Amino acid sequence: MKRLKNFAFTLLPLFAFVGCAPDLVVKNVDVTWNAANKKAEAKIANIGNGDAGNFMVYFNGDENPVSPNRRPQVSHNVPSLAKGASITLYADFAPLAHPDNNNLGNVFKITVLVDPKGMVKESNENNNTQEKPIP
Repeated sequence: MKRLKNFAFTLLPLFAFVGCAPDLVVKNVDVTWNAANKKAEAKIANIGNGDAGNFMVYFNGDENPVSPNRRPQVSHNVPSLAKGASITLYADFAPLAHPDNNNLGNVFKITVLVDPKGMVKESNENNNTQEKPIP
């Protein structure tokens, strides 16, 4: 019985820490991709039980074939996101068009990555990505 009490006492702080951790997710990705506009937007939410500090969000233009130079990527620095809060971020890829990346002609999908550098200790590190094919 004493062993069981010690085990429960040891696990209690672990559960308390995990229960108060942020969990950053991509809720929705919308892409507008035509001759005039090459844009994406994503709703980023903190569905965890704790506030998130500073983190990055990448919008990657996935290509086939991959450009050797001028990779189409837009990044955002988010200073914080409170538990239960969300933010909508926008990415305009048009200024990134260049002959080196076939003027974005090889982009077939947009991938949004939340906290790709692991700056925030989350309760779930496996739900930080969402992809959307180019329409």
